[in-house]
Amino acid sequence: MGPILLLVSCIAAQKLLPQTLDWAKIFKEAVVRNRAINDRARDRMLNEIAPKLLSQDPSFASEEMPGIAMQLNSDDSGIRQQASGVLSVLAQFRPDSASVLSRAFPILMEHVHDPAPRVRINSLNALCFLRPEIPPEEEQFLIELINDKDERIAGQALFGIARMASLRAEAAAAIEKALSQTDSPGRKLAAIRALAAAHVTAPRLLTRLGGLLTDGNPEMVRAALQSIAELGIPAISANLNELNQLAETSQDKYLADSAKQLIERQRMAH
Repeated sequence: MGPILLLVSCIAAQKLLPQTLDWAKIFKEAVVRNRAINDRARDRMLNEIAPKLLSQDPSFASEEMPGIAMQLNSDDSGIRQQASGVLSVLAQFRPDSASVLSRAFPILMEHVHDPAPRVRINSLNALCFLRPEIPPEEEQFLIELINDKDERIAGQALFGIARMASLRAEAAAAIEKALSQTDSPGRKLAAIRALAAAHVTAPRLLTRLGGLLTDGNPEMVRAALQSIAELGIPAISANLNELNQLAETSQDKYLADSAKQLIERQRMAH
């Protein structure tokens, strides 16, 4: 039973539930190999539990956080996946998730390196998508993950940091460092793409994309052009000189044409 589908698809009628719920039983029934039990668990999650967890009233969800988070210590990877999936969805869809999930932060940080890949992804996503902002302590944790040996973890952490880069100097500095490094092309690419994915507006970071248009690696140049395109007119205008230079001097027809298209887009907008 996929926790994301369960939670997202059912912002419906909200029944009063006892606090707190028996999450060990709920998640065990979700993963046990018994169709009838699975169906009952799915129905309860869809029609009773999920609507309350996703409601705008934070009291219910806040009280349930310790019970959900505790299941991340289960020996059953399926149960850990269920629990981390619920926390990930709440982080993304509750506008107050940074406060509602606060009691789960320590265990989420522990399970960023869980043996199960899906649990790792869910735990990290929960921290990266906290709303309306990622708290400073969790932001610092994400900054430290930039150097993680797992490039997928580092790349997702860069997205979370980029979300804060227009608001906090330390986050912007971490992104700038990632854009400047030469040891890991994968992390540099992740930083470039994170700017667009996080809709960064900080001028100091937008102009860094223009500097990357002279990178000797065509893959970096393509990624920078794509991020400039996704970030729109502010990013195009901030890098117009570099785009003109690329359009006029690049021997790569694709790169030159892409730069020309962005220049024309800026011209039409004005």
